Amino acid sequence: MAALYTEMGGESLYFGKPHPPIYDLARRRLSALGKQPSDSRILAVGDGIATDIKGALGEDIDSLFITGGLAREETQTGRQPVQKALDTYVNKEMVTPTFAMGYLR
Repeated sequence: MAALYTEMGGESLYFGKPHPPIYDLARRRLSALGKQPSDSRILAVGDGIATDIKGALGEDIDSLFITGGLAREETQTGRQPVQKALDTYVNKEMVTPTFAMGYLR
């Protein structure tokens, strides 16, 4: 909807992943807790390659792609993803996570 509104001449503000303001908010919240880890100690975890993983790449932080979520079928994830299917999916999406695994459980 926001993209369509922008195409029509309106102004859209984005605040979710993969856009920088959400990461700024996370860093401010960590700071408010008295924690200020360097980006090299932050790991973004998620199952959305176009949101979670793309956002991590944009922030230059490591990412863990959970393949058993949104991309379960494309990555042929049973217990773990099939490497060839994962490679094909990542190449198609043009977004490469630092790490990948099937599930967190």
